Amino acid sequence: MLYKLHRYLNYTIALLLLSALTARADSILSKNISVHVTEMRLGTVLKTIEQKGNFYFSYNSNIVKTDSLVTINADNWTIKEVLDHMLRYRFEYRETKNFIILRYAPLQLTIVTDKAATDGDNYSISGTVTDEQTGHNLPNASVYSHEQLQSVLTDKEGHFDMIVRNEGQPITLTISKEFYKDTTVTFLADVNVRSTDTTLKKTQPAGLYP
Repeated sequence: MLYKLHRYLNYTIALLLLSALTARADSILSKNISVHVTEMRLGTVLKTIEQKGNFYFSYNSNIVKTDSLVTINADNWTIKEVLDHMLRYRFEYRETKNFIILRYAPLQLTIVTDKAATDGDNYSISGTVTDEQTGHNLPNASVYSHEQLQSVLTDKEGHFDMIVRNEGQPITLTISKEFYKDTTVTFLADVNVRSTDTTLKKTQPAGLYP
């Protein structure tokens, strides 16, 4: 029995490692390319990268200045590193199928948590979303729960309240707003662990993990 369990665990770990390696290998942004150009139009360079990586870019041509000139000497850089260098870290990249979406996001936001605690069968989270540089509160920022597919918008003061089901699992929230980089935070919900002896009860306190 122990031998079978050992084999099963080894098999499971091998599958997880293989899945992780495959996901990384399939990532367009992690592909390595070499690009050497001097004072070349950005649009032309993006086309060259598309051909080298066998994918396509998607972007707003009113924001991405394809007529601007770029110079880069990259040997075996990842596509993400090449884009960061050319676009000066002012964009975020999202992969979908055979596309990389360029999203203009020069600003950074942050979240100040007021409450993150269990409330009966629910988990209550409240806080304020602010501009990291100025400290100004940000209205109409989207706060989205990955696990439970819930979302709310911050009010005019940048404040939000969200109540989700407490399933004893970490709760991940992503905060998004136009022109800001997405910010993700994870809250560790309260977990009750009980043995067959009902007198034993251990509670793990809630916490925030950025």
